[in-house]
Amino acid sequence: VLSLTAAGSGIKDTDSVLLVTNGSTAWTVANSVTSTLDTPDTNPGDGVSADIAGNKTLRAAVMESNASVGDDIISLGAATYTFTAAGNFEDDALTGDLDIRGNLTIRGVSAGSTIIDAALIDRVFHVFPGATLTLQNLTIKNGFAFDGGGIFNEGSLILYNVNVRCNTAGNQGGGIYNVGSLGDVGSDISENLAGSRG
Repeated sequence: VLSLTAAGSGIKDTDSVLLVTNGSTAWTVANSVTSTLDTPDTNPGDGVSADIAGNKTLRAAVMESNASVGDDIISLGAATYTFTAAGNFEDDALTGDLDIRGNLTIRGVSAGSTIIDAALIDRVFHVFPGATLTLQNLTIKNGFAFDGGGIFNEGSLILYNVNVRCNTAGNQGGGIYNVGSLGDVGSDISENLAGSRG
């Protein structure tokens, strides 16, 4: 059991606001991914983003984020994270694309060194209505879907220094299919293909 005393604690949240009595109970969960495997979380909601062997994977971290309340941060190292868990039309990030259902930030090292590669088994991200995904300093590539080869956004999507490249949509939105809100700073969305529009 963890007990905190607000007065004089000096504890600050992610916005550098001091912990106060009767304040918010929402905490930011920060997960550092240490494996490039594409394996699911063993028990979403238990506070541990790890597969059955204890590997801290991107897929497990996204699943744990979806099961938690509040804002979450996933930190990725300089590596390529390649999808191998094939399976379309599943909406809890267990297989195929990484489904985002809460408020999540994924931070890489740089767009040139942190790469999420969907290996053409599905799109990379699906942001659901009411959810927010912020991507920073990474590349997403080789996504494939009917709409939104790289990202299908129905919520809020914010990109900072992100490359969205080499994704394919059978219909529209080769790189991004956006029906929500989209913000971008310093990103490159190029070399994507769509059968119909965008």
